[in-house]
Amino acid sequence: MLESLKDRYLSILPAKDSFFYVASIKEQKHFGKDILRLNFAHFSPYKEFEILPFYEKQRLLLWFYPQSVSFKNFVIPQAYLLYLYAKEQDNHAIFIVEDTIDTLLVIKNGLLEATYCGFGLKMQQEALLDEYGLEKLYTLNATKAKAIEQEQLENYPIWNYYCWYQSHQSPKEILIQYLDRAVLPLAIVVGVFITSEYLKDRYIASYYENVQQEYKAIKKKNDPYRKKLKRLNEEATFTHRFYNEVLVYPNSIDVMETLFGIVAQESNSTIKHFSLSGSKATLTVETFGSITILNAVLKSGYFEGFKIQSSRKIPQNQKEYVVYEGSLKRLKDSHGE
Repeated sequence: MLESLKDRYLSILPAKDSFFYVASIKEQKHFGKDILRLNFAHFSPYKEFEILPFYEKQRLLLWFYPQSVSFKNFVIPQAYLLYLYAKEQDNHAIFIVEDTIDTLLVIKNGLLEATYCGFGLKMQQEALLDEYGLEKLYTLNATKAKAIEQEQLENYPIWNYYCWYQSHQSPKEILIQYLDRAVLPLAIVVGVFITSEYLKDRYIASYYENVQQEYKAIKKKNDPYRKKLKRLNEEATFTHRFYNEVLVYPNSIDVMETLFGIVAQESNSTIKHFSLSGSKATLTVETFGSITILNAVLKSGYFEGFKIQSSRKIPQNQKEYVVYEGSLKRLKDSHGE
C-alpha cells in the first residue's frame, strides 16, 4: 500500500530545476501561498514560479521552481533527501554530487545552509571551504547519490509527508480516491486517520478563508501607498548607489594595478582570486611573504581595515594560502568635503 501511494502521489523536485533560499521566522507558524509570495517573490530567479516551503523550527526553507514544471500532490526536494543522509555522515561540511551538472550542499551544525547546482564545483574546493568557513568537503558520484535518495525515501516517515503537501485537493480526498481503487477493505485501517484529517481540513479551510478576506482588504487599501513607496525607494536606491559606488572611492583600475604590482614584487607569489565589489576588496594569494604583502598594501593608502582574513599552509609547497579582506578609503565624506 505504501509503495503504491508513493508512486501515485509523490514527486521528487530535481536540484537542477529549483532555487533554494533560507529565511528566519520568529514564530513557528505556517504561511499561505499568497503570504509567501508577498514576502519572498523577489528572491525567485524564475518569472513564473511556485514555492515549496518546509518549516524547521524557526527556519523557513524555500524551494522555488518554474510554474511550467508539473508535479504530483506531494513534492520532496532531491536536495533535502541528500541532506538527510549527509548530515548523519558529517554535520559540519560541504558535500558535492559529481554529475553532468554538480549538486552542492552546505551543512553547518546539522542544518542545511545552502544548496545549488553548477559545473566543476570540485575544482573550486578551496574557494568553497573559505567562503563557507568549513574544513571538510566530501564527494559522491551520481550512482551513489541516486541510491541514497531511494533509501532515504523508503525510510522517510509517512506522517511527515504532510509537510510537503502541494495540491489544492485535501489529503482526505486523496485517501478516499485511493481506497476506491484498492482491492482490500482498508477503510477500517485508515478510518481514524480520515476522520481526523477531515476535521482538520474543515478548520483550516475556515481559518484560511477568513485570513484571505482580511489580507485582500488590507492589500487593496494599501495599494496606492505601496506603489508610491516603491517608486520613491527606487529613486533613492539609484541615487545612493551611484554616489556610494562611483563617486566616493578611488579608481578601481588604479587599485588593481597597485595590488597586482605589490604581489608581483614578492617572489614566488601567485594571485588565486581577486574581487572588488563596492568598497569591499578580497584578495587570495599563494605566497611565502604574507606579512610583507599586507604591509605594502597598507602603505599604498588605498585601504582601511585591510587584514588577513584566513591563512593556512599548503603541504605541497609550504606556501601560505592567504585570504586578505579590506575596505577602500573614501575620497570624500557624505557631504562631498
